[in-house]
Amino acid sequence: MDIKTYEIIQRIKKRRELLNLSYQELANRTGMSKSTLQRYETGEIANIPLSKIEVLAKGLETTPQYIMGWGDIKVCKSASAARLENKELTKSEDKEICDFIEYTLRRRKEKK
Repeated sequence: MDIKTYEIIQRIKKRRELLNLSYQELANRTGMSKSTLQRYETGEIANIPLSKIEVLAKGLETTPQYIMGWGDIKVCKSASAARLENKELTKSEDKEICDFIEYTLRRRKEKK
C-alpha cells in the first residue's frame, strides 16, 4: 500500500471514530455494506472508486477534498443538525451556513 492510500484510509477511519460511528452506522448512512467499509479501512480494498469517496464524505459529514487530502476539513454542525432532523439542505444553503460559521469563528479569534 502506498503512502497516499494509507493517508486516505487514516482520514476515513479518523472521521468515523470522531463521529463515534460503527461500521454498521456508516453503512446505513452510505448504503455501502459493512464489510466493504471494513475492507476500505483495513486497506484490503486499496483502490476506492471516486464515486464512493463522495458517498463516504457525505456519510462522514465532510468533503471528498478532505478525504483525498486536498484540503482542510469543512464540517458544519448546523448542517449536521439539519440532517439529524431529516431535513435536507440545498448546496447553497449548506454553503451559506458554513460561510457564516467560518465568519463567526474568525470574529471570535479577532476579539481575543
